[in-house]
This record gives sequence, structure tokens and C-alpha cells, in this order.
Amino acid sequence: MTPLAIYNFIYYYECMETSPSRSRVIFIVVFLIIFSAFITFLLITLTNKNKNNLPKENPKEAATQGLCAPFAENKVKISCEEAVKKAMADTKGKITKITIGKPTLPDEIKKILGNPKEMWLIDIVLEKPTMTRQGKEIKALQIGIPTDETGGIIRTPI
Repeated sequence: MTPLAIYNFIYYYECMETSPSRSRVIFIVVFLIIFSAFITFLLITLTNKNKNNLPKENPKEAATQGLCAPFAENKVKISCEEAVKKAMADTKGKITKITIGKPTLPDEIKKILGNPKEMWLIDIVLEKPTMTRQGKEIKALQIGIPTDETGGIIRTPI
């Protein structure tokens, strides 16, 4: 209600003090206020429900699908999506690149493990950098997931 309408109502109300329909005017005004509040509540509720009914897309899944798209035709036992799920199971961060290849390992580790097979190589920038035992900060990892079901996961800092 505008200030002018309120003023007119008060003026009208004061003029009607002696009139028997004063209670009727009060009833109508209260009814209009309650009705306006109810309509406002309904409009707010309906707009919130419409916002909640929109399909929610998981941004991580959308990004993964985009990065895995080039590998849709690859005939390997573990798909790109499965490899990403395994890599992200205990690593929090953003995937920057996915390729298939042999991981780059230091010579000491190559002597122990031998020459690695082809793997899914998933580059991840970590949400929270970690520290090595030598005090070096690691901000990104390359996680190697075997393309078949043999072998283990290899994690190397990049």
C-alpha cells in the first residue's frame, strides 16, 4: 500500500467513527493485507520450486566427459571414465589432461618396477598442495592407471 492510500484509509476511518460499518472496513483491510501476504508467499515458493527442478549437472562429470571424449573408441579393459574414478577416489583436485602412454619414472624406480606398460595418465592439479619428506611442495600429480586390470596405480609429481 502506498503512503497516500494509507493516509486516505486513516482519513476515511476517522470519518467513519460514528458509522456502524466501521468494523466492516477494518475487516476488509485486514483481509486484503492477509491476501496480499499469501499471494506473495505463493509466488516466492513457486519461483524457488522452479529453480530447484532444473537438472543439476555435476561439473566434475561434465569435465570428465569432455576430457574422455577422444578416447571413446579405444578398446581397453578399463575405460577412461573408470580410470578417472579410480584416480579421483582419494585425490582432490582438477583434472587438466588425460592421455594413454607410459609414465615417466625416475631411473631408481624403473630398476625396481621394470619398464611400465601403457597406462591412463591423468594429470591433476591438487586442491591443497602436499609436502614430500624432503620438504618439496607438490602442486600437481600424474596418476597412472593401468589400461588392463593388472598392475598398480603409479603416482608421480609433475
